[in-house]
Amino acid sequence: RFAKKKINLYLDCKEVDPEKLVQAIRATQMEDQVVVFASSKILGRINQSGLGTIPLIPLYSAYGQNYLDMLIRQFHPAAIEFEAGEVTPTLIGKCHKAGVRVLAKDLGGKDRTKLWNRLIELGVDWIMTDVGEGVLSGYTQRLIPRRPIQIVPRRGVRLLAPENTRKAYERAISLGLDFIEVDVRTSRDGRLV
Repeated sequence: RFAKKKINLYLDCKEVDPEKLVQAIRATQMEDQVVVFASSKILGRINQSGLGTIPLIPLYSAYGQNYLDMLIRQFHPAAIEFEAGEVTPTLIGKCHKAGVRVLAKDLGGKDRTKLWNRLIELGVDWIMTDVGEGVLSGYTQRLIPRRPIQIVPRRGVRLLAPENTRKAYERAISLGLDFIEVDVRTSRDGRLV
């Protein structure tokens, strides 16, 4: 209910009753706002229970070109998840020709702007990352190389990390912000802090 009409959900199903999941999605009328990721066995049951109306996202494994064909035939997925390093123009072309989106998964990295830009240039549809704000910032900087205003985050990015900490400042830098407000005081021993 919280996400409805606000944000789409990638449901990473670890242990789930497929029929109950389909019922819950339908009860909230969220079929157009979810994709379901799970094992092939669970995806098969969701597809059967949902009569093909629940968007699925299987995981691609590099078992060869026939495996991709099998995923598309078996699940009629909304998207297929690939490790970022596996994504090629051929895979993207085959997916797009079948009406399937491509999700490139790149987890654990901090600033991976070169990789994200390469994936965007290749034509992936979705990038899964631990640093969504970094992808968003990098993409925005590509679109608007010179912003009409400069942005000064208060005490670093105080709502994303503890204010006036190195982590808050690192986040501001990774977002490509222009200035960082830093609170400066003189301590009793005369040092600036």
